[in-house]
Amino acid sequence: MKRSLAAVAMLGLLAAPAGAVGKREAEFVGGTLRGVPLRTEGVLVTDTPRGFVFVGKQGAGEIEIGWNRILDLDYGQKKGRFGSRAHFLTLTFRDAKGAERTVSFELGKDLIYPTLDLLEQKTKRKVTYLDDDAAEARRKEQGGGRR
Repeated sequence: MKRSLAAVAMLGLLAAPAGAVGKREAEFVGGTLRGVPLRTEGVLVTDTPRGFVFVGKQGAGEIEIGWNRILDLDYGQKKGRFGSRAHFLTLTFRDAKGAERTVSFELGKDLIYPTLDLLEQKTKRKVTYLDDDAAEARRKEQGGGRR
């Protein structure tokens, strides 16, 4: 079930038009949570022991997920026009009632790898790369080149 929820969320994102998220910002683009409007831009607050926190701009809402509630980390890219890329992160987690939920964000380019690294460190889980381009870009960023 975990993998199917994340896959459905990510497929929807990859089919949707990518926005122009600031390089140090994030945008909430979907999931199974209510309370934060779709396409809300905001910031990630990751230096807190509470967990992963997204704060929407102009009081648009907040999403907080305890580090120990996160079950899966999925990352994918969508190629845009003129060689640009949109970067999507989907988290699968258990809410306070134990139900499986997902949230998806488009990440600005300066947030991608620091956020993925931090999530892996804090959750003790590995990121799943949902497309070859995402996996290849990560290997290059880590200095590994093509496998």
